[in-house]
Amino acid sequence: MLALRQETALTTTLVRSRRRWYTTGMCSLAVVGASGLLAPSVAVAAPAALPAGCVQGAGTQVTCTFTFTGSAQSFTVPEGITSLAVTATGGRGGNSEDILGGAAAVATGQLTVAAGDALYIQVGGNGGDGTGQAGYNGGGGGGTGASGGGGASDVRTGTGELADRQLVAAGGGGAGDTYIGGAGNLMGPDGQAGGGGGGGGGGTADSGGVGGNGGTDPHGSPGEAGVGGAGAGTGGGGGGGWFGGGGGAENYGGGGGGGGSSYAPGGTFSVAGVDAVSSVVITYGAGSGTGSLGNLFGSS
Repeated sequence: MLALRQETALTTTLVRSRRRWYTTGMCSLAVVGASGLLAPSVAVAAPAALPAGCVQGAGTQVTCTFTFTGSAQSFTVPEGITSLAVTATGGRGGNSEDILGGAAAVATGQLTVAAGDALYIQVGGNGGDGTGQAGYNGGGGGGTGASGGGGASDVRTGTGELADRQLVAAGGGGAGDTYIGGAGNLMGPDGQAGGGGGGGGGGTADSGGVGGNGGTDPHGSPGEAGVGGAGAGTGGGGGGGWFGGGGGAENYGGGGGGGGSSYAPGGTFSVAGVDAVSSVVITYGAGSGTGSLGNLFGSS
């Protein structure tokens, strides 16, 4: 009888021990299993924000568009960028009622840059329609009842002075009260002469356009580096550019101002469409012709 009681007590102890192992052991296993399912926390860097006016396309190609503001704009080249593709469009010459001002120029090219370079953007303004108002950035003022020349669009390095220009798209000449203004580009980088006997000459690669011949009346002013000449009498203003176009003069009707010349070493030149808007567009990264890019473009 005593042996039976001892065996029963031993059995009860074993059962209790197994229960304690099951509950504590399985709970431990459950905790270990749960902790093993938790992924470690990894910090992920946020992508760099694009500057204002810039959009990212497929891959790493980024396009930054600068439009007319009436003042200089700037950006700083960041690490990883050594070349920029640039397309600039100047301001058109002003229209005198149904007499058209000269079309602006379009210039494209590649700029070699280095990290930290400060670049300055000037976007030209259109010449005033029949008001003689000169377009921002080098347009020449028009005469009475005539129109102002369009300003040039350009990209500058250094301290942003006229001598620091690296690419220039000329402005068109303003219309006189009778004759049309000359286009910023006609054949290559040179500007087109304004219409009429008193039309101003187009700017060239190394000189400003001549002022329009007014006969016995005042002549138009010649263009200069970066600035179009002023119109005389009812002549239109010259367009701004690498060299500005000459201002028109009154000679059996007001002559148009000459278009300015453009500058883009190794680049291309064309005439902007009638409805084109003055701008400077910078593109970089894969697909832009500037190679791959590791960093995004910084702007100020």
